[in-house]
Amino acid sequence: MPGGVAGARLTAAPYADQMPRKTLDLNSALDRQDRAIFQILQRDNKTPQRVIAEEVSLSTAAVQRRIAAMEAGGVILTGGISFVLIIVAPHMRDYERLTRRLFAENEVVKSYRTLMALDRVKSDTAIVIP
Repeated sequence: MPGGVAGARLTAAPYADQMPRKTLDLNSALDRQDRAIFQILQRDNKTPQRVIAEEVSLSTAAVQRRIAAMEAGGVILTGGISFVLIIVAPHMRDYERLTRRLFAENEVVKSYRTLMALDRVKSDTAIVIP
């Protein structure tokens, strides 16, 4: 990892406490195609809409409308500045070095907060859709 820490792994996910307060019943809010789109976006949120459209058998315009509806409904969080960065580092000194470089020495970052997990509870950031 150029300029990084050997063995460190990074993953991003939204802060649970900053998610919209609106509760959605995903069983009734999302149909089969919405769920398929959502799962594709969870794997890779940069997947082109034309590729998503092909995978879910919809037009690109229909995929665009469905994504916009999920954004408006709070299913997909966009444009926010809050995120969780999960860092798995071999040693605490490696973690400190990486966070110092990414955050403390970065003039664009206003603030950051560290929470430590002593045991692995979940190793996947995907949201399970019933």
